[in-house]
Amino acid sequence: MFVRGVRVDDEQDDERLGYPWSVPAIRAFTSLEFTRPVTFLMGENGSGKSTFLEALAIAAKATAVGAKDLGSDATLAGASRFANALTILSKAPKRSATRLFFRSEDAFGFTRRVEGGARELRELATELADDTKASESARKRAAGYIEGQRRALTARYGENVHARSHGETFLEIL
Repeated sequence: MFVRGVRVDDEQDDERLGYPWSVPAIRAFTSLEFTRPVTFLMGENGSGKSTFLEALAIAAKATAVGAKDLGSDATLAGASRFANALTILSKAPKRSATRLFFRSEDAFGFTRRVEGGARELRELATELADDTKASESARKRAAGYIEGQRRALTARYGENVHARSHGETFLEIL
């Protein structure tokens, strides 16, 4: 476990008005220590569980699996404000190389992202093939590189990433 806990910085400022600070559990949160590799958060709908996890992921600089990166996902604006107030407590001398944030709704966003990446690579290869400014050998080298990237995506996720069930997609990603 590279995260042993999380705490809210003591500084209070004007940004701590409105959402997510209007959620009682978020407003009252001071710190949480993780003593086991798995932690369950339980509570009513709207109690702040997802906002807390999203903020923790943002504060830990996790990689988002979904359609957008955490920093560019407008739906996480409130969680980002909360993340700015968090300090991650780590006992590991260096941060984990893999920090992944994955919500159930991200499975389909991820498949769309992979599909879009493969499509963009195909389009780039076609555009490059038609580029008369580059030499033939340069076009071939670049096309080979691009095709290798597309093949790597296909080998990892298949030609049709939507051909798997929701559960199969989760397991493949994990």
